[in-house]
Amino acid sequence: MARAGLLDHRKFKKLVYLLREPVPHCLGYLECLWTVAYQARSAFIGDFLDIGLATQFPGEPEKICNALAAAGFIDKRPDGDFEVHDLAEHAPRHVQLAMKRRPMSAHQSFSERPMSAHRASIDHEEKRREEKNKEPPLPPFFEIIPESLKSSPEFVQLWTDWNTHCREKKSKVTKTAATKQLAKLAEWGLSRALAAVKHSTANGWTGIFEPKPNGTDESNHVCRVPSDQKVADWTPT
Repeated sequence: MARAGLLDHRKFKKLVYLLREPVPHCLGYLECLWTVAYQARSAFIGDFLDIGLATQFPGEPEKICNALAAAGFIDKRPDGDFEVHDLAEHAPRHVQLAMKRRPMSAHQSFSERPMSAHRASIDHEEKRREEKNKEPPLPPFFEIIPESLKSSPEFVQLWTDWNTHCREKKSKVTKTAATKQLAKLAEWGLSRALAAVKHSTANGWTGIFEPKPNGTDESNHVCRVPSDQKVADWTPT
């Protein structure tokens, strides 16, 4: 199957110009050629006559062969035969996998070559650039964090850390529970909210507790939704 954008590609336009045939005809010749290569799991096609048979071109084989070579869709090998240009790089995924599994022989070594180092380098650089430009994910429930807490980068980071901790302990924090927790923390004020979230994460709790003033492990219960209790039945203490 042709890749998106083929009809506007300069190589395809050159092929249409050289053959002086309608666009659907030229597209059909390419599809027939690629289908033969896909089914054989090899870019190798053969001589002029083989190219004509593969493309099902109704005219002289030399004409379609010369046009495909001039446009860059096939390459001429040192032995005079032809192969599909860069089939291993542009074939569908299942064909690429099949080509890798197929044992290589001396006859296949010209066509079944691995991706070039240049192309691999380009792909790596594009992937690195995409990762660099990717927007960092928003903190959990960022849209419902009260402004009095959201304005504090420290709170946002502590809130994110606590949510990550809950996720690691397989304790899911629902949006309903988070809304109640954040409302209660906002009511406590920023300083007490920071202390409560930090204290709860440090102690490995999936609920949020305010530390006792005397520094003992016993804490005031700020807000928590036990895993075995429905949110609808929960009320903060």
